[in-house]
Amino acid sequence: MRWKWVTLCSATAILILLANTIPACVEGAHVEKTLNECRLPTGILSGEFNESVSLSILAFTMALLCYTGGVLLERKVGMMKPWILAIFWLGLAFEVCGAIPMFRRSEGNITFHGIVGAIGLLLIILHNTGATLAVMGGWDAVLKLFPKFSTLVYVIWVVAFITGMIAGMKGEEEKWQKIINAA
Repeated sequence: MRWKWVTLCSATAILILLANTIPACVEGAHVEKTLNECRLPTGILSGEFNESVSLSILAFTMALLCYTGGVLLERKVGMMKPWILAIFWLGLAFEVCGAIPMFRRSEGNITFHGIVGAIGLLLIILHNTGATLAVMGGWDAVLKLFPKFSTLVYVIWVVAFITGMIAGMKGEEEKWQKIINAA
């Protein structure tokens, strides 16, 4: 009974954290100032690269650590436990903090990474919600099935993570090439 409340309180605390953190994930102007100081054209990166990108990369990396740890711990234990579920909820909080600024940056453009990322995010939400219901309901048979489901969701999420890295590296390479050509 105690673990049910711990899980519910953890999920609630993470949602409150998200509500307070998301406004801090907005764009900054320090990159433009740095470009002006170096006499580089600011129009190249204006609105495209700023501190929200760095915060998003950090948030996605933290989500990766949480999801990886959660999956490995769950496989070691052999079933979903409430404290492992709290790790998955923390990973989701980091992911949402990273995804919101990136979605704003994409300006609604639909890409392969965007589709895979949306599927990965949806699966993580379904996974966490299902696991929370199973933990709160005390459904041990279902909780023992979660390591396989968690691994499947994790693999799909990692594909989204990798496609995001590839898309980001390709985009950054093009931006830096424009800066070099302009200088």
